[in-house]
Amino acid sequence: MTDLQKHLREYISDAGPILEKLKTQVESCRSETPNDDVLDDIFRHLHSLKSGAAFFQLSEIEQHIHSMESLFSDMKGAAGTAQFSSLSDRLYQGLPLLEDLILTRVLRPDGESEEGESLFPEKETEEKRANEAIELSVFEKQLLREAEDRGETLFRLSVQIDPEERLPYVRSYLLLNNLELKVNVIRTLPSLDNPDQDFSNLTFILTSEDGDDPVFQAVNVDGILQTSLVSLDYSLFSDDDRGETKYSETLIKESLAPVIRKVELETDAVSRLKDTLHEMKEIVLPLPPGLPQRTPLLGLIKEMEENLSAVSLIPLTSLYPNLRRFTEESAVRVDKKAVTEFRGGLFGLKIRTLEIVSRILIQLIRNAVSHGIESPEERLAAGKNEAGLVLIDARAVGDSFRIDVSDDGRGVNRMAVAEKMGLPLEDLDEDHLLRILTRPGFTTSPKVDRLAGRGIGLDLVNHDVENALGGSLSFTSKEGQGSRFSIYLPGQRDLLPLMIFQMENRLLALPKRNVAGVFPMEEVHVIKKEHNLLYYEISGDQLPLFSPGGMLSRRQSSIDTPYILVLQHLGRKAALPVDDLVMEKEVPRESFYLGQQKEPFLYEVTLSGEKADFLYLSPGLIG
Repeated sequence: MTDLQKHLREYISDAGPILEKLKTQVESCRSETPNDDVLDDIFRHLHSLKSGAAFFQLSEIEQHIHSMESLFSDMKGAAGTAQFSSLSDRLYQGLPLLEDLILTRVLRPDGESEEGESLFPEKETEEKRANEAIELSVFEKQLLREAEDRGETLFRLSVQIDPEERLPYVRSYLLLNNLELKVNVIRTLPSLDNPDQDFSNLTFILTSEDGDDPVFQAVNVDGILQTSLVSLDYSLFSDDDRGETKYSETLIKESLAPVIRKVELETDAVSRLKDTLHEMKEIVLPLPPGLPQRTPLLGLIKEMEENLSAVSLIPLTSLYPNLRRFTEESAVRVDKKAVTEFRGGLFGLKIRTLEIVSRILIQLIRNAVSHGIESPEERLAAGKNEAGLVLIDARAVGDSFRIDVSDDGRGVNRMAVAEKMGLPLEDLDEDHLLRILTRPGFTTSPKVDRLAGRGIGLDLVNHDVENALGGSLSFTSKEGQGSRFSIYLPGQRDLLPLMIFQMENRLLALPKRNVAGVFPMEEVHVIKKEHNLLYYEISGDQLPLFSPGGMLSRRQSSIDTPYILVLQHLGRKAALPVDDLVMEKEVPRESFYLGQQKEPFLYEVTLSGEKADFLYLSPGLIG
């Protein structure tokens, strides 16, 4: 049995309990209007079943659930009216057929497939028909011919967006951005021209000069539930008469979770090393000041921390080759010419920051090529070079960074913006203009092209700069001369995540990585073992109970706290009874210092030169 067949069986197995929940919830709607939580659950269950059906190409099931979703939408809109009950009846009547489609027609009740049939009958033929149903334009076929001549590999990428994703269109748009930076995307299904379509399942026809690695790097984003990458033969989309069509597909990889990049694994390893050094510091600090080894050891730890911070940053210049190619290929897609120049960018960024900056730059390049840079004919008539210029100028400014993305195109047509907004032209200073351009859905483009015109790109840029990076965005433009976006980013700080909690009338903090979980305290799970020592049972595991003073015993006062915090350290786990969970807080490592040792495992903390209002509890408490 292939992995895909196993996943289909899992889908069908999971569908049984979901259908039972749907029956119960929809049945309750027939007699009374439930609260919003129940209605939200019904929607999630239907959408989850439909997403799975779409991924496994169970079109009859998918279409039936789609009809049920439409009916449910009407039903939800009628909440509180007499029509709600009758619509609930109709929805309930559709459930037996859905159950029959999933549990009977796909699998027999005994769990075996129909006699003489596989879970994917004639799968190769069906997939071939699916490919042939993707009709490429003349331009797209030309792109394929050029890619074949360059020796690139042709792929079909299938992606399922997580049903819990609240903004599937935005997630799809960001995924397309990632792909276009690394590979040559020929066709996207469904097209992103219409944001009102169902984007739970996406198909990309693409080519890559570097094999499948760039593809899996691009799909490593949040909100992706499943991916499948298949290598195709170019003859599938060829008009050439080559005799019998060579049908060839090779499944490269299927994944039920995003593929983690090597660089991210390395970044995680660096983070763990930093935490290990922090623990080493906890061991060295209590040593007597007169001990000869104490000062050299602390010096070595500090040097190692600085070196690890340096290697965990990736220079912005690492993006430049792909950005250059993306600019040129984007221009070709809209019958223009454009080149990219780069200045600076030798400073390093954390991997997560670099990913966000990458998609910001992609969108600003896309915007410049689509809206700013003119056609070769227009540029020559205006006395410009026929190829437009996109300039990326990046530099450090003190502890912060500034990245300018400018073009030498036509600039923003302020009159068109003013007319669309119904504003006097004189009211459009550049700050006001930027606020308008970054509004969701705003565009002055009369049509949607292959790059832009949907009114979503600059809104995403502004959101990423301000919310994801904590920076700011500015804008300037001169008609006939071009536009410039300036991104201001705060310095890259190495943060230590802490869990702050109250215990024994004191405010304490632990590294968040050492917290395995938090659970409600239930006295029934407290167990007395040998030597009167106390343990707490969680999910079958009996964990020793600790306070900052050590293991708790029956001789000590009774445990009366609302929470149990599970602490993990060097392969061991223990339970801490805590009075309150105050907050999770990230503090800059460079300003975090352990001070005087108050008790064997408790330290005063200094943050940016000031004494913190909490004590640091060393995870070494549990051994």
